Amino acid sequence: MIEDVQDYNKLGGMKKELYNTRTRVFTMKEISARQNNAVMTLFRLQNYYGISDDQIFKLCKFFEKYDYTINSKSFGSDLDKYEGFLNELTRTYRNQMIRD
Repeated sequence: MIEDVQDYNKLGGMKKELYNTRTRVFTMKEISARQNNAVMTLFRLQNYYGISDDQIFKLCKFFEKYDYTINSKSFGSDLDKYEGFLNELTRTYRNQMIRD
């Protein structure tokens, strides 16, 4: 009888560990899928559309700084409004590349 209780407790622990492992595997798959999508998007931007690393970097910095103020309906005029910032990012990035 005692062995049956011990076996039951071990089985419960094993089921819990299996559940935890499945959860970790699912989470890792989700993270990997997002990273893969990001890499494939960068690949397409560079190879199919001819966008350079410099341009991608500028847009990334632009959106990090101004994303909350941009209205999707007026995106073109917003880019014009922030052109000075984009040009400064380009100069800063190029200067960093020269130093490295």
